[in-house]
Amino acid sequence: MMLFDRDVEDFNLHTMMELQRREISQEQMRKFEGYMAEIFDALGMDLNTPATEETPQRFVRAMFDATEGYDGDPKLLKVFETECRGGSDCRLSQVIEGPIPFFALCEHHAPPFYGLAYIGYIAHASLRCLSRTVWRCT
Repeated sequence: MMLFDRDVEDFNLHTMMELQRREISQEQMRKFEGYMAEIFDALGMDLNTPATEETPQRFVRAMFDATEGYDGDPKLLKVFETECRGGSDCRLSQVIEGPIPFFALCEHHAPPFYGLAYIGYIAHASLRCLSRTVWRCT
């Protein structure tokens, strides 16, 4: 949703940028661990050895951690003024943020991949939550 200064007056800024925390209950975690145990067993992994008996739990936790990003990070709620103060000395100018390191899982087969992202924007009178844009990369 794109908001302009006049629109912000009609909304509570905190409500517009509310943090979304992911939560998985202990019951869900046990269920997911059971699913992974079934998958590993079907693929031939012996889950009855000291080295593998907790592999389903470790795998589910690793997947949760690998896809966490900045969920719930309060820094995402900051709003910053740009250096542009209006008037004739204020020209539109390009700003590039980066490198922004990211790590993700491919949505098709789920192997991990990583890289660096760069975000460009045109600076003007105000900038609402650039960190949210950066967050989308991570």
